Amino acid sequence: MTENDLKLNVINCLSGHFNIEQEADGIFEFEGEKRKVIADFLLEPNDNIIKNYNLPKGVYIVEVKYLKLVTIPELSDLFIQCLTYKRSTFKNTFPVGVFVYTNLDYTFFPETKDSRMLEIMFCTFGRINIGRLELRNKNFAFILHKGDILFRYCNKEYKRTRTDLLNISFGSGNNKLFKKY
Repeated sequence: MTENDLKLNVINCLSGHFNIEQEADGIFEFEGEKRKVIADFLLEPNDNIIKNYNLPKGVYIVEVKYLKLVTIPELSDLFIQCLTYKRSTFKNTFPVGVFVYTNLDYTFFPETKDSRMLEIMFCTFGRINIGRLELRNKNFAFILHKGDILFRYCNKEYKRTRTDLLNISFGSGNNKLFKKY
């Protein structure tokens, strides 16, 4: 399997549920400097999903990565890339969520060094609405935090969106910041 095979999986599984734009241009602004970024996929949910299943209207980014090894440098690069997308504008708006789709299996039985690294990575990612996309045949799930499902399509049925997962808090006590999507 290659990264291109993974991208075809995204298109084949999500077509019909989302409007899909490949190689989507965005703008990342940092300290007054603007830079162009290109995300693998920009998804916009169709009206049926927004109206009947409570998925917030907006754009969702999917970054596809073929990971040969699960190493700290490789995962750090992926984290920075996704965080950049999270703070970039696409179609003049920030994405509701950024999701990673990889070649890695997320099963943890038996637990391995790689599965433990992935668990730590996605727990960290999920706290700032960077999640993972899981695809199986024509079924899909957008997952945040520690395995909490934001939105799912399984056996030809949608699961309503858990919008409570889109609330993020940083810090503690009087220094706590809160953002709702």
